[in-house]
Amino acid sequence: NIGDGSVIDVGGSGATPVNGGGSGSVVLIGDPNVTLRPTIPVRGGGSITIQPRGNLAIGGLADSRADHRSLAAGRSGVACGCVRPPRQSGPMNAAIVRPGRNSHSLGRILPFVVYIGLLAATPYLREALPAGWDGRWLYAVQIAAVVLALAWFARGYEELRGFTLGWRDGLEALAVGVVVFVLWINLDFPWAMQGEPGAGFDPRTAAGDIDWTLAVLRILGAAAVVPIMEELFWRSFILRFIDKPDFMELPPASASWRALAISSVLFAVEHFQWLAGLIAGLAYGALYMRSQTLWSPILAHAVTNLLLGLWVVATGAWSFW
Repeated sequence: NIGDGSVIDVGGSGATPVNGGGSGSVVLIGDPNVTLRPTIPVRGGGSITIQPRGNLAIGGLADSRADHRSLAAGRSGVACGCVRPPRQSGPMNAAIVRPGRNSHSLGRILPFVVYIGLLAATPYLREALPAGWDGRWLYAVQIAAVVLALAWFARGYEELRGFTLGWRDGLEALAVGVVVFVLWINLDFPWAMQGEPGAGFDPRTAAGDIDWTLAVLRILGAAAVVPIMEELFWRSFILRFIDKPDFMELPPASASWRALAISSVLFAVEHFQWLAGLIAGLAYGALYMRSQTLWSPILAHAVTNLLLGLWVVATGAWSFW
């Protein structure tokens, strides 16, 4: 077994080199904080791709089946990334994969925390702005920060690589998105809300005209960024983590109805309209479990938010923003 803090030498002087123009790859599996220190030579432009699973500090590559089997005996981790050594002659230099960028858990939690943290801080940040500065542009900062966080951890979002959504699942997601939108704008009963409605995000100028730059920014943020960030957190992470802490090893279809219910209640708590949020959480979670691709709830979520944004601009019901 590979334990925490271990340093393991694999390969050796007899390892088959990767020559110029050639390439090799292997998946390394082990416990967190394991350092792999191989000595496979790379000559004249050859390359080796390392795909770690687990928070491994990697100095190279195990090349033999025996080495791969011994590493696989350790407890499976959850992160994935790639390292390509420099083009050179002789033994390749050690390269370290930073565990943080390859952590599936952190990659799903941090963008969400950034979004909620900035949302909670917005009233205080507005007060701190110099006189004459428009606090509504803080939403652009909020969305930009989330985009940067998602981009930083992008290598760990394997389930988003390629648009793996069939036309039947796509139509189902579109339909669910429309239904959730219709319910959202009608489930605005006082008892279905957490307090009194606020002013919301009002993109109008002092003259009463809509500032279309602000309006489009809000719609794009809600329809293009928020669905990816929230579905990675609520469905990909929380829904499966409730059943299995090593959540990447749990297929969406194997998630329990208990996990769906709990994650949906938590999703409802995040939203001012808790009843609408609960129904949306159940619908998006069920889509994920049924289709087994995260693109399904992302699409449904995006449709809901897009239609909601267009409806808000058309009706002036800014409190829904």
